[in-house]
Amino acid sequence: KLKDRAADELREAKHQVANSGTDMQIVSGEYNLEGSQITFYYTAADRVDFRPVVRDLSSRLGTKVQMLQVGERDRAKLLDGYDVCGQRLCCASWQTSFPSVSIKMAKEQDLPLNPQKISGVCGRLYCCLTFEYEGYRELRGKMPKVGSMVSTPSGEAKVNSVNVLRKTVRLWLTEQH
Repeated sequence: KLKDRAADELREAKHQVANSGTDMQIVSGEYNLEGSQITFYYTAADRVDFRPVVRDLSSRLGTKVQMLQVGERDRAKLLDGYDVCGQRLCCASWQTSFPSVSIKMAKEQDLPLNPQKISGVCGRLYCCLTFEYEGYRELRGKMPKVGSMVSTPSGEAKVNSVNVLRKTVRLWLTEQH
């Protein structure tokens, strides 16, 4: 009953924020177990004075209203959904903490370095880049670096490219026996 009630109050809160002209977006809302307080989660680019909105909502709803600002990853978690991989968002389904993700992790996995191509619905780099990072680092450490010289049964060769997943190396023979 509290979830249904919170969904109704969420629509009211979104309407109230839109009418107030406050630069914030209400994402989700939930009641505490006693039903004495509703908490609305919101996102905003800057600091927002939402006190007038809270006063109006509190008097309209007849309950205590709390506002909590959340980041983009938390917003995605609250809204839930699916990403380009076709799977439910990790943050909404099973992930309990958000790992630190860097563009270095994408580079190590030979992914495009364009953040728009490796970002999730939250606008941040995919959390899943952290899942295989250590495995790629380990495999790459066992393979020769691009541009290095290696000795083969056919002669000296320069490493042209490395495919970590397939564990293959493309070589250019510089001299032949």
